[in-house]
Amino acid sequence: MYKRSFWIVLVLLLGSGIWWLQAAPPPATPEDTAPTISWSVTKLTSTMFPGTSSTTIATFRSDQNLAGVVVEATSSLDGIVSVNPASFPSIIANQNYQLTFTLKAPLEFKKRSFGGTIHIHNDGKPPKTYAKPLKVGLRTDWSSTSTAMGVVVNYPVGWTPQPLPGGSTDVFTNNSSPGPLSDASLTANSFFQIRLLGPTPGQLNPSPANPSALPITQWFVNYFAAGFSVPPSSQSVISVGGRQVVKIELVEVGGLRVHVYIPRGQDVFEVSYGLFAPAFVPTYELMLNSLQL
Repeated sequence: MYKRSFWIVLVLLLGSGIWWLQAAPPPATPEDTAPTISWSVTKLTSTMFPGTSSTTIATFRSDQNLAGVVVEATSSLDGIVSVNPASFPSIIANQNYQLTFTLKAPLEFKKRSFGGTIHIHNDGKPPKTYAKPLKVGLRTDWSSTSTAMGVVVNYPVGWTPQPLPGGSTDVFTNNSSPGPLSDASLTANSFFQIRLLGPTPGQLNPSPANPSALPITQWFVNYFAAGFSVPPSSQSVISVGGRQVVKIELVEVGGLRVHVYIPRGQDVFEVSYGLFAPAFVPTYELMLNSLQL
């Protein structure tokens, strides 16, 4: 009797064990775990002067091998952020991959913020996005000032206006304590200058530079009748703030420099900046076109 009961119980237990072994899911393997993406920066941020662009570099890595990888920004960043390269045929686990992001601010002087994310996903249809995305927070911003000469100008955040003695010259620079002049300092330090001219070349404004209020082209010919120590590399007539102005380029210390002559009644302003630091030139041109006289 007891022996028979024992075998019955044993058979039931074995039967239950066999069912459990068959029903239990297999242990997870690395192939079944979603890959994790890690980034070299916690967030992509920048403050941009309207109309300018810049590049920044970041790296990412995956904890698994991946194939057919695509890098893509959300639609909220269209026209603001682009990435290169935008795809990889394959990714090796735990290896860094470099991305170059180009950030481009809208041209209009309107303070705005832009947010979104950069995603890593496969090239399937529909695509499978891997965590985690890189957050992006960008904004356009600038400072504005009215100089002692009555000129309003917009300039990048972080630059400082430096009025020179006499109240007829203002310099805008990213370095409030510039050191000795050198090739390195000319390319590393921004320098945008506004001067109110006097009645003769080289003289600042004790009296109007254009007492007869001549058209700017005629004034330019008369004012510089003696010519320049070095002939201008180029000369043109352009428009700034709806005003006709004369623009020349001269070879000076450091390299080629732009001089723009802008009329305001009997006064003439000279704006100058160098072309030897290409990174600053788009900003200089935007500052020039932001002038309000």
